[in-house]
Amino acid sequence: MDPKILMPHDLKVGMTAEFSAVILRQMISAFSQFSGDFNPLHNDRDYAKSLGFTDQVAHGAIQQAFVSRMAGMYLPGKYCFIKKLSTSYHKPICADEKVIVKGEMTRVDAPGTSGQLTVSVMSETGEVKSTSFVEVGLSGFPAVLKVSAGLGDSTSRRPLAVDRGGQSRGRVALLGGGSGLAAACLQGLKESNFDVRTIGRRDGLDFQCDLSHLELSDLIAYLDEHQVQDVVHFAALKPIKDAPSEASTRHLMDSIQVQCGPLKAIAQAVVAGRLKHLKNIILIGSSWARHIQPERGFETYAYAKSVASYYARDLSRELVKYGVSINVIAPSEVAVGMNAGMDPRMQKLIASKIPAGRMTTPDDVTKALLVFLGQTAPVLTGQEILLTGGRVQ
Repeated sequence: MDPKILMPHDLKVGMTAEFSAVILRQMISAFSQFSGDFNPLHNDRDYAKSLGFTDQVAHGAIQQAFVSRMAGMYLPGKYCFIKKLSTSYHKPICADEKVIVKGEMTRVDAPGTSGQLTVSVMSETGEVKSTSFVEVGLSGFPAVLKVSAGLGDSTSRRPLAVDRGGQSRGRVALLGGGSGLAAACLQGLKESNFDVRTIGRRDGLDFQCDLSHLELSDLIAYLDEHQVQDVVHFAALKPIKDAPSEASTRHLMDSIQVQCGPLKAIAQAVVAGRLKHLKNIILIGSSWARHIQPERGFETYAYAKSVASYYARDLSRELVKYGVSINVIAPSEVAVGMNAGMDPRMQKLIASKIPAGRMTTPDDVTKALLVFLGQTAPVLTGQEILLTGGRVQ
């Protein structure tokens, strides 16, 4: 059998593969010879039965061998190499037992040359015997494909952007960068010669990650591996139209988690000595966070933005000791994202209440970001820029 051939542009989150195998006695005997592990649990049927097992117990490493088979032959296949493997054993496998091995790509890093493969070894009835999390990479594919996939080297890192004078301006990660204001600011940051990475749940981003999860180790690993220097946090849940008394506690807590969870994870990583390249964190807040009484339908959105804004400024006192600044940009209504379908008459009404005579634009936000991005000493930290066109909140 030849290994499956998948290229970087082929890999997608959710891809699966499956095969079956029988744990033969010869397999167990051969592994004992190879490894030198002659424990009677693996080699003496009567001894294993005396301990309550149905037969000789296969070495745990045999299950890991199936993980290697999955990665090297099925998913990702021919050009795969394993960088890290972590296995949890739930149930033993005995001689002559048939198993089903299932693999799924649970993370794909842009541009598709690394990611996480999750492999489950199960009985025919579906009982999970072991679960493995595999950090995989792709290399060795034809050079022409490396060029077409945008790869500069086997590390899968693009060179840092440089300004017109040849000086690096740094690598920026946009959390929640797949839509709305983040997508609108993306081009402006690229034109300012920043190397921009987009992170979020949507397809087509540089790195797919659900920022509402409590556990964000994958996000930290990505920021660390790709030497990100600036993080801009745009992500937020859409407002719901329920009155405050009717809004679900779950939606409110999820809104706060999406806002504050990534900030907490990044801060903890910095304090733990990781993210050595990180210099700046910018939270995109909202002028709604300063409203004494937010407009109906925007209450939970405003509450979450307010909590995150205070949390970010509080973190500044701790992170400054590690050379990292954290600031907030709080725009008023911008006609993108959830406001994209706003009635022109409503836009005109809002603009009439703003001394500047217009709503905030993505270009306004990009220019504010440039105040913070690229600074290498955390002197400007714990600050909030209000983009309200002179309107007092």
